Amino acid sequence: MKRVFILLILGFAIYYLLFTIPRAQAAENISVTPQILRLDLSKDSPIAVYSYKNNTRDTIELALSLQDFKDLGEQGTPSFFAPKSDDSYKYGLASWATLSTQDVVIAPNESQDVKVFVQREKLTLGGHYAAILAELKQTAQGNKEVNLKAILASLLFVRSGAEFDREDGKIETFDADNSLFSFPEDFVLRFQNTGNVDVTPYGLLEVKDVFGRRVAKGIVNENSLISLPESVRRYSIALAIQAKFVMPGFYNAHLALHFGQKRKDLVSNVSFFTLGSFGFGGVVALFAVIIVILILKKHKRNGKTTQNQEQN
Repeated sequence: MKRVFILLILGFAIYYLLFTIPRAQAAENISVTPQILRLDLSKDSPIAVYSYKNNTRDTIELALSLQDFKDLGEQGTPSFFAPKSDDSYKYGLASWATLSTQDVVIAPNESQDVKVFVQREKLTLGGHYAAILAELKQTAQGNKEVNLKAILASLLFVRSGAEFDREDGKIETFDADNSLFSFPEDFVLRFQNTGNVDVTPYGLLEVKDVFGRRVAKGIVNENSLISLPESVRRYSIALAIQAKFVMPGFYNAHLALHFGQKRKDLVSNVSFFTLGSFGFGGVVALFAVIIVILILKKHKRNGKTTQNQEQN
């Protein structure tokens, strides 16, 4: 009887594991690699290769096109130009590049390569940029039409490779992004690219106390975000506090930045006052405790004075 009971328990457990717990399913999507590609024509081939993979269970068809873009605001979000204005953008690439094909058909779980040919001899000096847009065409599965419109974008950054390609930049602003008197959780860097090619700034932020001891640090641009020429890009630098306790007082934040193939360096310093680990609420509570203690001491002194007067 005991053996039968154990077998029943085991059978129930196996059934639960096999049929009750949801099993992980492979994600169905369409992917492109790489999403960002950079070519330096002084040393690289003027041919970019992108691979599109169909991870769905249906055959798909993609319509491909090239379109120029530029930064929108300080977040680096691409803003696409209308085709009629392509020629007016001096950093555009669409007018100087061609696709190996305009349409690709990809079977389920298969990949197709698409090449972008850059006209090196016609490219003007400096950096040039374009997006390769892959639009999913409407398809019909059986008698049912799939009403899905999706565009997959990958970016191509090209340097002409000429001696007049110029990497340059400056720190527009650098400051703590925090509420009044609280120890900052992050800093904000606004980097201005004053050159004519794209650059990617990196660096280290260190916060030290008045004795030169490091209490926090942050890594600049961990995601390798690109800054386009003649634009300002905003970078948020998260701080990791290394001290167990941060005392109230003045602190100095030192930013050491570098960018470009020749590793150009920039530095910036900013001082700030903070209440440290106490925070505003902690300071208010501390003052409240001090005031209560002073009031109690005053009452105690008044009580002793009254007692002495009665005795006299």
